Amino acid sequence: MKFFKNLFLILTIIISYEAIFSKEANAAACTVTDGVYSEAEIKSGCEATPDEYEIVIYKMYLCTSAPTIPTTTASVVLTNCTQVFNNASGSTASVSGTASDVTLTGTYTKPPAGTYTHGYAMMDNTFGITASIKIDGSMDGLASGSGVFCGTVAASGNHTKASGSHTNNSVCSSSAVTAGKFTETLTHFGPSSEDWSNIGEANNINGTTASVKGILVDSNGHLSSEEGEVDKLEGLVSFADSIIVTADTTSLTMSFNLGEGMTLASGGSDAIFIAVGTPSRKLDGHADLSFVYTVAEEIAEFLDQYSVIVNKSTVPIGTGKKVHEIIKNKRPKLDFDVASNPEFLREGSAINDFMRPDRVVIGCESKKAKAILKELYRPLYLLETPIIFTRRETAELIKYAANSFLATKITFINEISDLCEKVGANVGDVSTGIGLDGRIGKKFLHPGPGYGGSCFPKDTLALVKTAQDSGSPLKLVEHVVKSNKNRKKNMYKRILNALGEYEKKRISILGLTFKPNTDDMRDSPSLDLVPGLIKKNCFLKLFDPEGMKEAKIIFKKFHKNIEWYNDPYDACKKSDALVILTEWNQFRALDLKKLKKILNKPIIIDLRNIYNPEEVKNIGFEYYSLGRNFD
Repeated sequence: MKFFKNLFLILTIIISYEAIFSKEANAAACTVTDGVYSEAEIKSGCEATPDEYEIVIYKMYLCTSAPTIPTTTASVVLTNCTQVFNNASGSTASVSGTASDVTLTGTYTKPPAGTYTHGYAMMDNTFGITASIKIDGSMDGLASGSGVFCGTVAASGNHTKASGSHTNNSVCSSSAVTAGKFTETLTHFGPSSEDWSNIGEANNINGTTASVKGILVDSNGHLSSEEGEVDKLEGLVSFADSIIVTADTTSLTMSFNLGEGMTLASGGSDAIFIAVGTPSRKLDGHADLSFVYTVAEEIAEFLDQYSVIVNKSTVPIGTGKKVHEIIKNKRPKLDFDVASNPEFLREGSAINDFMRPDRVVIGCESKKAKAILKELYRPLYLLETPIIFTRRETAELIKYAANSFLATKITFINEISDLCEKVGANVGDVSTGIGLDGRIGKKFLHPGPGYGGSCFPKDTLALVKTAQDSGSPLKLVEHVVKSNKNRKKNMYKRILNALGEYEKKRISILGLTFKPNTDDMRDSPSLDLVPGLIKKNCFLKLFDPEGMKEAKIIFKKFHKNIEWYNDPYDACKKSDALVILTEWNQFRALDLKKLKKILNKPIIIDLRNIYNPEEVKNIGFEYYSLGRNFD
């Protein structure tokens, strides 16, 4: 009996046609009422279900770890992968509807029992789409015609570095359109074509969402250095939930899903957003703008009509001007504008912050650009969200100034907490007392081991460097940067002082990420605390709800002095002290009586002040916190 009756692949491949029918990532599904699509939604880029999507598959594998790419002259390493499907000539999967099982012609092999974290497939780099829709308003076809009915035409196009826009892929009419198959040959991803590139998303066998990555290869399976050599697309699915195969497993069914469909666009973009990372440069602390400028170069290659280029990334003053120069140098005759629209999203609550921001800042001086962005953010006017229009340079500075001010508040209360310990005051009461002043506010007045993350450290440092280069140094922010760095570097000494005799002590640390509700380890206090304790010959028992995977990589060189646990209580067994480093909610409700029984010594060092000192001490703990160490 064949292992696979119906072979699955839920690879939602992203191919940017930049035309009326295009596949986009993370767009909202179109609203369909009695088979009719909304013209406004279509033009805003919603996703519609195509009539048919076609892909040719050659090989499929299940892998226990992600395959790696060695060089441009070698193939992907599949050492930890098992081939489950093979057809040297390729088997065509023609998928229709919202979901369908597709039987591929080829050889099937049952993989050995085990846990598989990744799926790998080799596909043809030419895809086909057939789509037809009816709209409640008239649209222009990019091939011909105008009307409420639109559909793909039997034609082909190429998505290369030089050209990704095709004017012949759709026709519109006042009467029903018979859709033809439009084929697209993909030979370019962008600047990251020599590594796994994010190309879409997949739903694994448990219905959860996972990432899909891809590379473009030649006929030999090697990374293609020239677009003309590209012959196949190799895709990698990272399963959100691992696939477990046992001796009793009889089949794995993988179904195509077109439910998230195809985006229908009107031919161009009114606004193009740049949203890439701007990390600190290691040598001088300035923001690394290489990603921003690379994207600007890419935009310049494809831009063929007026658009507002919106810089969403956190960038120093003058970046927008430079982006404008990059595009203008390549497209001197093209009309466009560059605006600054900094994001104010918090890790762990980004969706809520996006849907209900406390303000929107837009830096642009062009009336045309202002009108487009005002329309883009029109839904927020209904929520009475303040929308501030200002100069581009001002908008760029607002983001840095905001983050630096918040970092200053954190640093201020941290230094006040140190003073409280010296004079016998309670920092919690101090925070409450000053926070009730409306001019100050209660947020960001909680002492801790120092701020970290992807924003505050790099943004404060970048602002310091910008100010110095401009001849107007910010001495206060300079002190904030220095004070926070020293605090994180020396926090381990508090633990050693609490222990007294610390040689070869076993210390449990709960929380490793820089804040709760994220797996982000960037500039976390743990990056200084863990090495500091290990250098003093301590043995550490670590647990974090989300950051364990990344932490294990970062602290790999200390593996002889670290044990990892999947439960906070297991991490605390037989330890000489418990350190609370990140204020995860689950750490706020620990069973303290249980902890006292399993710890070697009843010592808690609470670096986030999440417990009431009196209550903890009444249970019998020796309790240390920040700014509250008094009898």
